[in-house]
Amino acid sequence: MARGSGIVSTAEGEFFVPASHVNGAFDGDFVELSPLPGQHRRDRRLPGASGAADHRRAARVARVLERAHTHVVGTYRVGEPFGVVTPHDERIPYDVFILNSLVAGSVPNGALVNVRIEDWPTRYTPATGVVEEVLGDCFDERVMIDLIVAAHQLETEFSTASLEEAAAADLGDQQALREGYRDIRDRLAFTVDPVDARDYDDALSFEAVSAGDADAPRGSVWRVGVHIADVSRYVPWGSAIDGEARRRATSAYLVDRVIPMLPERLSNDLCSLVPHATRLCMTVDLYLDARGRVLSSRMYPALMRSQARLTYDFALALLQGEGVGAGGIGMDGVCGPCGAGESREKVRPREAGAVAHACKANEAVRAGEADATGAEAARAVGARRLPNEACVYDEALVPALRERLVGLSGVAQARKELRRQRGGLDFDTVEAKVVLDDAGVPREVRLREKTLATELVEEAMIMANEAVARYLRRSDFPSLYRVHEAPDADELEALVSVLQEFSWMDASLAAGVAAGSAHALARAMEACAGRPEHDLVCMVCLRSMKRAAYAAQPAGHYGLASDDYTHFTSPIRRYPDLVVHRMLKARLFGKDGLFDQQVAALRQIAEHSSQAERRAEAAARDSQQAKMVELMEGSVGSVFSAQVSGVTGFGLFVRLENTAEGLLPASALGREYFSFDPLRRTLTGQGSGRTYRLGQHLAVRLDEADRVTRRLTFSRAGTDEPA
Repeated sequence: MARGSGIVSTAEGEFFVPASHVNGAFDGDFVELSPLPGQHRRDRRLPGASGAADHRRAARVARVLERAHTHVVGTYRVGEPFGVVTPHDERIPYDVFILNSLVAGSVPNGALVNVRIEDWPTRYTPATGVVEEVLGDCFDERVMIDLIVAAHQLETEFSTASLEEAAAADLGDQQALREGYRDIRDRLAFTVDPVDARDYDDALSFEAVSAGDADAPRGSVWRVGVHIADVSRYVPWGSAIDGEARRRATSAYLVDRVIPMLPERLSNDLCSLVPHATRLCMTVDLYLDARGRVLSSRMYPALMRSQARLTYDFALALLQGEGVGAGGIGMDGVCGPCGAGESREKVRPREAGAVAHACKANEAVRAGEADATGAEAARAVGARRLPNEACVYDEALVPALRERLVGLSGVAQARKELRRQRGGLDFDTVEAKVVLDDAGVPREVRLREKTLATELVEEAMIMANEAVARYLRRSDFPSLYRVHEAPDADELEALVSVLQEFSWMDASLAAGVAAGSAHALARAMEACAGRPEHDLVCMVCLRSMKRAAYAAQPAGHYGLASDDYTHFTSPIRRYPDLVVHRMLKARLFGKDGLFDQQVAALRQIAEHSSQAERRAEAAARDSQQAKMVELMEGSVGSVFSAQVSGVTGFGLFVRLENTAEGLLPASALGREYFSFDPLRRTLTGQGSGRTYRLGQHLAVRLDEADRVTRRLTFSRAGTDEPA
């Protein structure tokens, strides 16, 4: 697309706006359109370009109703009498002029700057602004991420009032007990998180149902406890902390830093479920039968104490029996370390005693517990940090921890199967994380995939989210929900066209996918399991989905095949979760004087939180991409094996094994004309007949790694021909 032109989405469809009719609008602005009669956009037929026409209706921007940008980030160039800032975001086609008298030589030529726009561009006048911050230069290891933070307008500082409120916050455990909080500190609860986790807002517990549990329904065998930090206790509606948290709506997790939603006194200390420290929580007890079905749930505020902090890697090692004896309490009710318990077929409700004997290991913790800080308490019970420094646990608890992990893993696999049967989707994607050294220099790429350890946590959180949503909906009580709509028909049609390029996609499966059947989509992803195109198929299926969002009314979750879903399990980092905690407490204990005010704000909170989530996710992606490009600078000229991940009229997008992605321009495929088929997503040379399609593997050479634009550019390497 030509620089400066744009696409505007409306209720009547998409319109193409030529560069000459943008009328000073920036990317993301809310605009009023005026159609251009009889005009449609058509691509020019040039060598290396698509032969397909784009029949979007043409329009002009009549006026800008709401600006998406108040600031831009770009490179400052000295001039007379104005300096000029060229935005780094190429979707903003306007330079911003800076009067030299306003900078007085304080901004060096070539510096990266953050500019506040004062006058917007028109057909006759340029944009003007004021330099508010000099970020540095693009070769500073930290500056490129600072640039991303500024470009996405992420808040990095807390107000004095909110910091003072956070500093004055007190644990208040004794007062909580007087108010009716349950004391469940004798449970063997623990956290499982990534090795680089900064806050710990969810903990788990797992036990066989005991005969004395009055909450257990008939037929229940297991009790899964999901314990979530009681953030709402310390962040009341209308407080300074609440105002800032509502505005931020989410924490942002960038490649080299976390920008928290709450002050660190809360997010990393008082609300964080650190090991061996008393914390306030909201608990959801889930009672399951032997098949993993949730029979009932109980929700209440409590005092809990995490007995261990585990990483996913260490939890997986325990699940796999590394470093400890074989066994554990599984779905069959048998405890590995001593063989206690009975097989699943023989276990009777309320009589599965496979946990009781193992819980004596808790005595080693309770005997020396201390509450000053998690670290002091850990030392008091002889906790060790092995084999990962991010882990904190007592060696005496290892067998009991493994029992719980094995049990939770069994529940997780049963829950996955139940969700698969009702049409839930499981996108088996790989997440890449660029690892930096202390100076912010990228050193390697680590790939994160789903494991038994990540799944047991994920499934427990899904169960808790569903239980809370179901309880509030059935109570006809106001709240926020996480909704995910079914994909649009045109997206499904395009997806079918892509998947039909693969041999396993038969007519029956294609019809199911086109009809929006989640079962058919699941079968398509199963059909390509173990094939070279598996990751690509998961990716294109995921791209065809609508974005999940927050709403004040329940509307179901297509991807999870769930009628009731909310976000309840991460109130430290997501404001909607904090709101759900407040609504749940109001349902359990009664409404306060500010309840109606909170309910009136639910719709606005949902819309704003959805937008803020997208902004934080975009910043996170940009930060990873920036460091990925920086890492790849040292490999310019090297040859890689790559997979075609996207096909456009102007070339191919290719993805390396480390997930780095870049453009292989059509001009680098040969001097012939290439025809683009937008339905099949193919490029075909008119002279040679060579066809390039999604999923193909090619040898490519890295020609350029541009850290300023965060782009990688490739060319063909070798003589292998596409299929």
